[in-house]
Amino acid sequence: MLLMVSFAPAQGTNYFERLSDAAILYKPSVDEAISHVSTNTPTEVSDFLLLSRQFAETMIELPAGDVPTYSEKIDRLEKEKALWDAQLSVLRKRALTKDPACKIERNAFRTHIQPILNDRFIGENRAKGDLFELKYFEEDDKRSANFIEGFLNGKVPLLRYEEGNNSWYRQHGISAWEATARFEPIALMNSDKDLGGLVALGLVFNFFPEVDVDAEDPLKVDTNTTFWSKYVKRVGLRLGAGATFDQGNALIGSGIQVQAFTVWGVFNTDDSEWYAAVGISEWDWIKKYLPFFNLD
Repeated sequence: MLLMVSFAPAQGTNYFERLSDAAILYKPSVDEAISHVSTNTPTEVSDFLLLSRQFAETMIELPAGDVPTYSEKIDRLEKEKALWDAQLSVLRKRALTKDPACKIERNAFRTHIQPILNDRFIGENRAKGDLFELKYFEEDDKRSANFIEGFLNGKVPLLRYEEGNNSWYRQHGISAWEATARFEPIALMNSDKDLGGLVALGLVFNFFPEVDVDAEDPLKVDTNTTFWSKYVKRVGLRLGAGATFDQGNALIGSGIQVQAFTVWGVFNTDDSEWYAAVGISEWDWIKKYLPFFNLD
């Protein structure tokens, strides 16, 4: 999973990197404001400034921190912002934002953070995170993630994330096209029902639901599913080469993937015959239907 995370959200972390860079400029002003706290400074102000420093540290750490996925980064950012907003509301209600120490923080926040950190931006990046999850984690075995996929999906223009590109196959800059490079177990439809494995390259198209920021609540994301996004999810073509497990007969073939399944036509070099085969790229789904399978 960590290999997948290393590339899948990478093209979308520009937001967190921008926020981190801004927080690096913002934090010294917060530290300066804290240095101006005295015995006459209201407790609410000092509490707010300490919370601001913690919030700044979180924003700085998010791009390379221990929060693994894009959506989880957004969740953490939103939770800490909610705590910070609540404390700021206390200051505003008690007219404490004019405190000299607080003014230093307020000026720095408006200059460095406010242009980036607002509810609409958080909502838009939550939508991007949801799409990244659908593209790279749903219908995929996370343990099979690899850097070949990372390179292809991060470098090829058709596949990579592009800020502001709203082509027909993109939402929020995220392409529905995806390259896959996986080892896939298969079952041949021959008389012996041979089992084998293929190293397979593929190009799939993800049917995304419509994911966008709620018009009434910019922190909320609306997801509108369609028949294609709910039941089909993805289709694509794959090419593979491998061998049978029992006798090691070489196999080559091509297949059509729908959701997590691939129907293959494979050529067995041992008997020079073509066979149909079925492969699967995601096993976790079976737990919901066959709970006695232990696939952890």
